[in-house]
Amino acid sequence: MNKYEYVLFDLDGTISESAMGVRKSIEYTLKKFGKDIPDLSDYTIYVGPPIYDTFKNYCKFDVSEIEEAVNTFRNYYNREGKLLNKLYDGMDELLRELKENGVKTAVCSSKYEKFAYEVVDILGISQYFDAICGSSPDKSRQDKVELIPYAITLLGGKIENDIIYIKDGEHIGNESTHDYSVVKGQGI
Repeated sequence: MNKYEYVLFDLDGTISESAMGVRKSIEYTLKKFGKDIPDLSDYTIYVGPPIYDTFKNYCKFDVSEIEEAVNTFRNYYNREGKLLNKLYDGMDELLRELKENGVKTAVCSSKYEKFAYEVVDILGISQYFDAICGSSPDKSRQDKVELIPYAITLLGGKIENDIIYIKDGEHIGNESTHDYSVVKGQGI
């Protein structure tokens, strides 16, 4: 018997090495807005947190500019950035083994859901997932507080089921702490 019935995976930094595509998309957006490009060498600042938060808290966009900046980022990411994603070594084998053992799996990412689907397709691993969950354009699902229950519901589970959420351990900023508190608060 499997230890977990359901396994939720974060996408960026967990399944996919995505930093370069996200970075290039941020740089493009900053240039379009005539903003200085901050030091982006520490990818943990912008891989994981919702892009809205990155533009607000790290890139120092005015609140009035953020919506347009997010749209600019998404347009560039859709054309160029998503193509730079790479599957981490060993992930294909892990996902295949989970599937073969009857574990239900989902991507649970703060990335725009359309892009989460496309990245999973680009990586060639869509056949291993029962659900792909990401943020919604209408902002009804933006972070893990909304995304985790959404993913569990799509999988047909309940919070009481045996569930594990896997994400990279590189984040030491707000998103990692936030993800942990959300998961802990939901009994996972």
